[in-house]
Amino acid sequence: MLDAGNEKARAIAQTALEETGAALISGDFDLFSRHYETPYTIATETGIARRATNDELRDGFYDAVEYYRARGVTRLDRQVESALFDGPDGLRYCYVTQLMAGDQPYRAPYPNIATLRRRGDRWLTIATEHIVSDPETFSSALLRVGHQTEAEQVAARAQFQSVLDQATRAYLTGDFDLLADVIRLPLFLQGSKARQVFATRAALEADFRHYMREFTVNEITDIVRLVKSAVKAGADRMHGSYRTHILCGTRLFVPSYVSAMTMERTPDGPWQISTIMHPAGHWTRGAPDSGEVTS
Repeated sequence: MLDAGNEKARAIAQTALEETGAALISGDFDLFSRHYETPYTIATETGIARRATNDELRDGFYDAVEYYRARGVTRLDRQVESALFDGPDGLRYCYVTQLMAGDQPYRAPYPNIATLRRRGDRWLTIATEHIVSDPETFSSALLRVGHQTEAEQVAARAQFQSVLDQATRAYLTGDFDLLADVIRLPLFLQGSKARQVFATRAALEADFRHYMREFTVNEITDIVRLVKSAVKAGADRMHGSYRTHILCGTRLFVPSYVSAMTMERTPDGPWQISTIMHPAGHWTRGAPDSGEVTS
């Protein structure tokens, strides 16, 4: 059962951010690791990394520590924007990170999403996702990307494209059920500024119908989405990027844009979209522009 806007979820998330932020500045891996479980995945627009062991988690931690120290970052100001329980043992939340060098911001704030799992009386982070304005540079401090064989890369791209194609068909045909089948609720939509969380099927359908009205008003005739990259992080998580073209006849309705998705699946289950990192944001008129949970 989803518990939207729960203050307890927000408090758990904020405590985790404050303690792990302090650990990253002080270089205290023991404090940091108390809040994480391996395998842990971390993703940006450019890729996903899976840290399968505590040693790999430690390596990634010290990569980030060195990145901050080399640039004079003295504080991580991180604030939860929305949080909800995802069943009895899951918690997901959106937050914003501001890196500070003394009293001055080091860089523009950037949004993030985290997934936690309950282990006894503790909540441990198993995945984080980040939208950064310079992903190629910043990702070097965040990601320690593994290498897949060519065959594995081809298979991941094909699976990612298949899910993407089904979601696209849903919008082109107005078939909400087709979309719902490839969505894992709660769905987190993370733009460069606005955050949306769709906690229920009804909320997702309301957004879908909003898009359908905009398609009609703007005479949109086609959507083309092509996978740029896809990487699996273990058997149950996949991350990829894709370019979207929205057409009115032969004319682009808006400039094409690149987004990223994380997909998850249960054992032997289908791949479903759990997070969309969409720097262009919600292009339709009258869409929500805050980080509130939509239930």
